[in-house]
Amino acid sequence: MTRSSGSRQRQARGEAGFTLVEQVIAIAVVAVILVPVAGLVYSGMATAASSRHSGDAVALAEAQLSHSSSIPYQALGFYADQAGYVSSYQGQGTVKLADTTPSGVTPQLFPSQTVQVGTVKYTVNSYVVWADANGQGQFYPQAYKRLYATVSWYEGPGANNVISQNTLVYPGGIGPYSGPGSQSPTGVLAEPANPFGLAATVPTNLGVTPDPGETEIDLTWTAPVTSPTGYYVVEWATASNILPNANTSGTGKPGSNGSMQASTHLASSSTSYQLQGLSASTAYWMVVIAFSAGGTAWAVSSSQVTATTDAAPPPCVLSGFTVTGASSGNTGKTYLARRTGGMSENLNLVLGSTGTCSGMSVTVSAAPTGGSGTDTGSPYSLAQTGSQWTYTVPTTGQTTWSTTQHTFSVLVNGALLNPLVAQSMIVCTYVAPGQRSSAQNQC
Repeated sequence: MTRSSGSRQRQARGEAGFTLVEQVIAIAVVAVILVPVAGLVYSGMATAASSRHSGDAVALAEAQLSHSSSIPYQALGFYADQAGYVSSYQGQGTVKLADTTPSGVTPQLFPSQTVQVGTVKYTVNSYVVWADANGQGQFYPQAYKRLYATVSWYEGPGANNVISQNTLVYPGGIGPYSGPGSQSPTGVLAEPANPFGLAATVPTNLGVTPDPGETEIDLTWTAPVTSPTGYYVVEWATASNILPNANTSGTGKPGSNGSMQASTHLASSSTSYQLQGLSASTAYWMVVIAFSAGGTAWAVSSSQVTATTDAAPPPCVLSGFTVTGASSGNTGKTYLARRTGGMSENLNLVLGSTGTCSGMSVTVSAAPTGGSGTDTGSPYSLAQTGSQWTYTVPTTGQTTWSTTQHTFSVLVNGALLNPLVAQSMIVCTYVAPGQRSSAQNQC
């Protein structure tokens, strides 16, 4: 019996699988499911990347603040000719060190720079502004400096990101600000040409007395006609452009362009100061600054003065030590006397030196080689004459020397030299002159 054509058609359709329409519907269903999932995956990846970029930006800002805080307080700021310099930030005046960068000075802080981390470029901007302070019931305008570090980066259209951090900086090396008024050279206090009469009391005729050594300079100046009611401060540096400009005045604190040193407050009656702890063979520039009693106004001496410290003296070297019989001229042996048993001749001790060897005690210790005890009169104190140190061991009283080899060792300030400087000599019993050996180690 044969099947009908309808049965065969139905069987053919069952074995043919999905039709094209069914496939399209299946793909559409999968797409509906996968698109949200892909969106979630992409969003998660983007969030992770953005979080990583933010972390890198925070690290860059913290590093910039750390670097800026390590800069000497007087050099923390910008020169107006630096690229990216702005005169104010967030309504606060920025710290301007000078209109132009001095010759030979490299700025220690830059307004803007680009840093790349991985595939992302970050722009790091720095700002230093004058900050106000309150204390002891008073308001101090522009008493401190505040650092800002802003880091920005681009993550696509409409995705400009910026983070900002800041910190307050106290005057480095001089402690927190405690005096009245402003610490800014461009503070809000009045800045008269003759502040508090200081211009008439600024020291003049700065000079340097003969230098007492390689680490000191003695500075002097002429007392003003009218003594100031405040105090003086001497400032010095190894470059003239670091110090405040001579014959200038202002309020707050005079600025500088780098690392310098300063004295403590000197009485208004002072006319000299000793700069100590300096480097040898080095040129220094100096100014004297007069401050008002409250430290709010200042005026710099009418000129700078410069001096170069002495060269370091050559080191002391002791060498060429000899022990010689005064009569025989022998450096290897000597004899006892026939009748007395004492030394038959004086012994001359001579030590050579080079360099600067003043202010030390030089002695010679003599003792039997390998034995105990010391020879009569030892240790002997040598006297310096020019580059030589000498002493004569006399024959008088020398009756207890043993007939053996003796070692003469040099000591400085009671301690043996290292390496050891020493000389040996043999003391022989009496032998008739014609029978004596010519060999150094024989009698």
